[in-house]
Amino acid sequence: MAILAALTFELQGLVRRDPVLSRDDEALIRPLQRAHGLADYVAGVRGGQVLDLQPVRDASLWGDLALHRLTGVSTFHLTNLALLLVLLVLLQRLLAARWGPTWAVAAVVALYAFHPVVANTVSWIAARKHLLSAVFILAATVVATRKDKPLGPGRQLAAVALYTLSVLSQPITLLWPAWLALELWLQTRNLKSLAPLLVPLAGVALVVGGVNVWYYRTIFVSLAHGSKFVEAPEGTIAVSLLAIGRYLFNCILPVAVATTYDPGRWFNLVGLCLLPLLAFVSLKLGRTADVVSGWGMFLFPLIPVTARMTNIFVSDTYLLVPLAGLGMVGLAVWDAVGNSRGRAAVAGVAAALAAVAFIMQSHVVAASWSSEAALWDHAYHTEPTPNALAKQSFYLLGAGRLDESLQVAEQLLEWEPHHPEAAYVFAHAVAESRSLTPREKLARLDASPAHDAWTDYFGAVVAAKAGDYGAALARVAQAADGASRFGGQAAVVAAEAEFFCRKAGRSDCEALVAKYEQSAGAAWEPMKYAGRRRSLGLAETQNPIGSP
Repeated sequence: MAILAALTFELQGLVRRDPVLSRDDEALIRPLQRAHGLADYVAGVRGGQVLDLQPVRDASLWGDLALHRLTGVSTFHLTNLALLLVLLVLLQRLLAARWGPTWAVAAVVALYAFHPVVANTVSWIAARKHLLSAVFILAATVVATRKDKPLGPGRQLAAVALYTLSVLSQPITLLWPAWLALELWLQTRNLKSLAPLLVPLAGVALVVGGVNVWYYRTIFVSLAHGSKFVEAPEGTIAVSLLAIGRYLFNCILPVAVATTYDPGRWFNLVGLCLLPLLAFVSLKLGRTADVVSGWGMFLFPLIPVTARMTNIFVSDTYLLVPLAGLGMVGLAVWDAVGNSRGRAAVAGVAAALAAVAFIMQSHVVAASWSSEAALWDHAYHTEPTPNALAKQSFYLLGAGRLDESLQVAEQLLEWEPHHPEAAYVFAHAVAESRSLTPREKLARLDASPAHDAWTDYFGAVVAAKAGDYGAALARVAQAADGASRFGGQAAVVAAEAEFFCRKAGRSDCEALVAKYEQSAGAAWEPMKYAGRRRSLGLAETQNPIGSP
């Protein structure tokens, strides 16, 4: 009950308001709202409308939508919280089966429940896939590793089914059969008798892995117009090792938990250096089989996402199963050295203090998911990566904090001028600034190292507001060459380009619109052009950066 009360304190705001953010949430939910049956869903997957190939996750979200249609109550975060409670029950059963229902096991489960990286996962609707994957894989582990009964056909079938559900929720647990083979070999020293279990598991792993490789090389590429993975081999091994380091650091000392991370931070190197040290110490102190099992559980979900990294550096949502593995390592060491009453008292006080600190920080982390602006403000102040700088500049602009928005955009420009959103946020912040004259604005835009069609467009807006429609026309005509950069806003920009053209006294404005349409290509949306917006700027309708 104490755990439930603390989790309610952390998450009650999100459960009550149930905000759906543009950071993957909307992209996941929108096509499911249009799917009224299995045929619609399959068509959405084949058409590249459903994000990722994770049908169990999609079925779960579709269930939330169906419940909302029936009751009018939105339950995305409530379902995430319920899955966490199930996860905690399974973790307690897994640990108690090995170490008994001791206070140390209860402390590990409580620290897991209150951990900020867990709060970061439960607070994000799109992380439902990781909660489901972890629930099913811990359930499979509980079923397959019981020592009180033989591993008969019924338990084998259940383990295969639960593993299949896990990898169809999120394939981060694809290597679990290898971990299970090690775990059962440590128990029995006989893998031949385990073939009826391990062979079907290996078959599921090969099929799901192969289907995912096919999907991300075909449908996903056509959907996202690019790969989800970092394809360049140069330097990726070093970055992958730093990612492992940051994962470990965030598990042990979660002092800087946010939505994006920078490979260059010292936390990553400290965590990487801690890994061999902690592995060595734990092997020296704890029973070898338990320590190896725990470190194996920490690593097997992280190997796939670091061997072939996505375009994000680190995501805390990957840590649900690895964190359980670290709990196993801690209990293995405690089982060897924590027999004295004095040590138990010190450890109990330390666990209580850590739990309080975790609860307070998790409350802050959960609150950061209440809105897009809050999410990126927290990320910016926790670890200002280029992506966080871009989003923070955008949302500061929307909040009317124009000088701050420009300052953050300048930081981004100095750090990474080739960031895909640098030109947009800088040009937009310059155009909206109240402290610069039109001449100063145009000079800043022309001197920007991040110059693209957005720079030309916002330069046109500045010139038009100053009454110089000839200069505005020249700039929007130049922007037409890169109209694909405007995405779904290309037709809106074209409408404004036509407006500038007519204000400049030209009669060939339809040709300019045609040039925009040709340059925008697939991004052109005629219905938006038909609206013929006549405002000078996109501040009211521009989609959040990075949203579909």
